[in-house]
Amino acid sequence: MLVVRDRTDVESLTRQLDAVQLMSNVLRAQRHEFANRLHLLNGLLHSGHVDEASQHLEELLGSGPLGSPLPGIDSIRDAFLQAFLAAKAAAAREAGVTLSIGENTWVPGRLALPVDVTTVLGNLLDNAIDAARTGADATKILEVELLQDGSTLHIRVADSGDGIAPDYVEHVFTEGKSTKPASAMPGGRGIGLALSGQISRALGGDIRLSSPGNPAAELCGAEFIARLPGVMVQEEAQWAAQN
Repeated sequence: MLVVRDRTDVESLTRQLDAVQLMSNVLRAQRHEFANRLHLLNGLLHSGHVDEASQHLEELLGSGPLGSPLPGIDSIRDAFLQAFLAAKAAAAREAGVTLSIGENTWVPGRLALPVDVTTVLGNLLDNAIDAARTGADATKILEVELLQDGSTLHIRVADSGDGIAPDYVEHVFTEGKSTKPASAMPGGRGIGLALSGQISRALGGDIRLSSPGNPAAELCGAEFIARLPGVMVQEEAQWAAQN
């Protein structure tokens, strides 16, 4: 018996599974970080440091399980996108990397296609976290900027890593091409950015490597820019009236 299935259905299901896996990973990092904070609180109480424990508890109540509020997060209205970035920031902290939101960020609308957006954004952030973590620069940071233009979302992600080697610049979005060793990629080599490129093009947008690295820049590593049309619902007037 021959079973024929539309490839777009398979690709859609694949993107949803990738998004679930991304959220699973960041939630695991969130749980790990919060558990460490509770262990610290427990230790302070058992050792009799009541004042320090009280101060730490106030910090926990003020920040919640995802850590301190990200500066600039209020420039993003969508609750799902806020939670995703907060969880990714927790995953970055677990890796010793600081995630910051760029000053040009402005997203007044809601996500219309959360799976597509978080898959593209998540892959870009994962690559930036790994690049900053393993880079030679002692400053382990990455910056993400999100800008809504109508129903289009523009994404910029830059990191402090070592950049993209010249031999790989033309292949960063090619499936199976990666600077990472195969042992570090049990799920396959070079899949994340290739998938992000496929999703961007399917939406009528694009994704590109705007800079392979610039040693003279504050963020000396790679910079990626993505344009995702039709992924946002415009609600700027309503949001502005409420603020």
